[in-house]
Amino acid sequence: MLNKSISHRGTKITGQLQIAKILAPLFLSLSLFSNSVLAIEVAKDGTSRLKIPTSKSESPTISTPLRSRDKKIFGQLKIENLQYITELKEAPNLTNTQLLSARLSGADYFITQPQYSYGIDLTAGTYFSWRHSHGYVNEAYLKYDDSQVLNFSVGRRKFDWSELDNRWQLGLWQPKFTLNPLRPEDQGLAGIFFDYRQEKQEFLLMVTPIFIPTMDSEVREEGGSLVSDSRWYRAPSSRWKFNEKDTPIVYSLETPEIAGLVANPGLASMYRVGAINSGPRVTVAVAYKPVNELLLKRQIDFFTNSLTQVKVSPDVTYHRLVSTDLGYSWGPINASVSYLNDVPQEKRPIKKWAIQKLKPLEIYSGNFDIQLSQLVSRPLALQASYIKVYGGEIEDIEADGGINEITLFDARTKFTNAALISLKGEVARPYSHPLTSRFSYTYDFDQRGYIWGLEFQLSPLRQLGLVVGSDILGVETQTDTDKRFINQFRANDRYYAGMSYVF
Repeated sequence: MLNKSISHRGTKITGQLQIAKILAPLFLSLSLFSNSVLAIEVAKDGTSRLKIPTSKSESPTISTPLRSRDKKIFGQLKIENLQYITELKEAPNLTNTQLLSARLSGADYFITQPQYSYGIDLTAGTYFSWRHSHGYVNEAYLKYDDSQVLNFSVGRRKFDWSELDNRWQLGLWQPKFTLNPLRPEDQGLAGIFFDYRQEKQEFLLMVTPIFIPTMDSEVREEGGSLVSDSRWYRAPSSRWKFNEKDTPIVYSLETPEIAGLVANPGLASMYRVGAINSGPRVTVAVAYKPVNELLLKRQIDFFTNSLTQVKVSPDVTYHRLVSTDLGYSWGPINASVSYLNDVPQEKRPIKKWAIQKLKPLEIYSGNFDIQLSQLVSRPLALQASYIKVYGGEIEDIEADGGINEITLFDARTKFTNAALISLKGEVARPYSHPLTSRFSYTYDFDQRGYIWGLEFQLSPLRQLGLVVGSDILGVETQTDTDKRFINQFRANDRYYAGMSYVF
């Protein structure tokens, strides 16, 4: 049958093909607004503020002159030039890219009805062409505060369901926007939220009637091939052996019924006991909801000695999630251990089709953070984390449950046995202007590969930031047969420079 080395990333993204275009504007029209803490890394005075994430992520904010009594709606414009060191033969035009992006985010309450508040986090960007543009709703909802500790909200909202999931950007709890896989952005779950929160305890309940998946780069059908304008996409094999003859494959995309993808309800709850920033804490979360990554199913429509036609389409399955975080915070030190269990449901395809079967995941993690401000008199933080993943393989199965010989996508996580260390914060103040830096190094012992990143940002003016940085990927032994993340994208070493304006 088809070549067994069909791409890790390419066909995975194919499953989301037109779904991003369909669901993003759909949910924009459905969403309401509410209060939230948003992930913007520029402070009100134009500097970078540093807060180590604990079991609850905390993000600094930026100011804006929009109509808001306390000026809590913020904006950012950013232009970035990104240069890849290695040119891909199949995509030489992707060696250098320029991205113009905008973000509008924040939260405020209604002056006449202060018990009601709203929040938004919208992003949009373009690679200077209409086809290469995107826009997404990361958060958008309305919140009603019954008291200081109890609130209800409706819309799309981000919460810290699992510290392990947050730190390692797994995307198991909440969907992601993965245009940049090295720095994916969180997107909230969509539904109705009931949140009872006090300093030393919290109970959160979420019920949702709809499903919005993780958004990858757009994939389109072009001349019988599946293509994308992304360095992080790998197309499926274009040829296979049929009757001992090398035969071309022609792909087509089948768009499913939108209702079949969107109308998938879910339920989740979380309970925390103990303060977030001092002393011991325990957080437990459970969920039964759709898997954020769409499944792929495919059918060989037609084949001869000279041509094979393959139809590809996305689908949805459910999973049961259980996660636990045990942590302790003492002054500048925060330590935690985490566990996550994910059991997907097996979904059988119709006759003559094959579909991906996701194997269960069991993940353990240990984390240690320390604020170094007291030692170096600057806002500086050190983080270290380790993750061990068991399971998570993917097989393609047929209508009777038997394993198909084709594997479209073989693993659910980027890392399986990895350690991460990062250092970020203010490193100097040349001429009284803050210079911040972020360094990170990840090593996966199973892949025997590493990813390191280094970034500097200087704020010469109150609302202006200049950024330069680099990301390097490498493995000890290079091979074209290893489809794991680091080896597959080891040619994506890059450096970049950009400018951001906060308003």
